[in-house]
Amino acid sequence: MRVLHHYQLSASARFIRLVLAERGVVFLPKIEIPWERNDALLSLNPAGDVPVLVAENGLIVSGGTVIAEYIEETESASATNLLWGEASIRAEIRRLVQWFEVKFNREVGAPLLSERVIKRFSGSGDISSSVIRVALSNLQIHMDYIDWLSENSNWLAGKKLSLADLAAAAHLSVL
Repeated sequence: MRVLHHYQLSASARFIRLVLAERGVVFLPKIEIPWERNDALLSLNPAGDVPVLVAENGLIVSGGTVIAEYIEETESASATNLLWGEASIRAEIRRLVQWFEVKFNREVGAPLLSERVIKRFSGSGDISSSVIRVALSNLQIHMDYIDWLSENSNWLAGKKLSLADLAAAAHLSVL
């Protein structure tokens, strides 16, 4: 059985849990605490980041975007394909996934998670209200962009649900 190493408040891990659920893929969840050094996780992913998927054949796949594309490539084609369409549409889906996984996370998600959760539970420093204010200001800019995208279509990247929508949902739900 597949094993997904994740943390509940990791937006990338939540993204993968959504992808697995949409595709109907059964997996065993294994919680990892990001601020605790775990040699077992480091042996799977030297970066020590989640998500990490251990496939049934023992293959180790790390990183939200990489795991999502691996699932799309290896699971049977069905009505629940989340990376669909012609090359230009797939490129737009990938661009938006990258937007949330990198830019949104860097400017909004990671600073808020660090200040509001990790510092509090790990005891790794004082909470910075200025970091929180900047992240919330950045959030408004991102929300305006999401509004603009959703005004042009029923879904962020086009005519049906895609990886981009799940990435957006995961990152927003963590907030």
